[in-house]
Amino acid sequence: MTSDQDAWYWAEHAEDAETALDWYSSHFMYTSYLVASPYILWWRSVTDRDTITVDWRRHAENGLDCTVPRRGRTTVDTETFLRAVEEFDRELIAAMDRRIAEIETGGLAADIRVDLEQLRHEHRHRSGSLAAAMRRVPDTDSPAVREGAARIFSTRTPDVQKPLGWSESQSV
Repeated sequence: MTSDQDAWYWAEHAEDAETALDWYSSHFMYTSYLVASPYILWWRSVTDRDTITVDWRRHAENGLDCTVPRRGRTTVDTETFLRAVEEFDRELIAAMDRRIAEIETGGLAADIRVDLEQLRHEHRHRSGSLAAAMRRVPDTDSPAVREGAARIFSTRTPDVQKPLGWSESQSV
């Protein structure tokens, strides 16, 4: 996948490659609710090292721009990544718990109404969502993904239409 990632981005209708494209699309981070949203892709590689890679690309939209680099890629050891995710989750859940406790003790203006029972219920659910996600094992048909990827790469042409704002000179 990492040898020619651009092929994945533009392989919309490669014949006999649906399984590979489904696999690829399941690794996107949904950001379409954002204006000038980035295109973020994550994947795990287990070869000589076990790593997580994140790749992002974005372009200015309607004159709006962000302060992050327009394109980039970074790879970290999976264990380091998982520890950081778990730490972030613990800190976020604890901060939300403190904020809910503050609200329960009158931390909101009198004209603001919050369903505290529902808020606590949702918070309990979210508190276990990382653990549930970590137990999920994806059902990947790796041979079909590899065959589809081979098909995508074998049909790639260099003159594929790129989206507006795309620049081949942008480097990762």
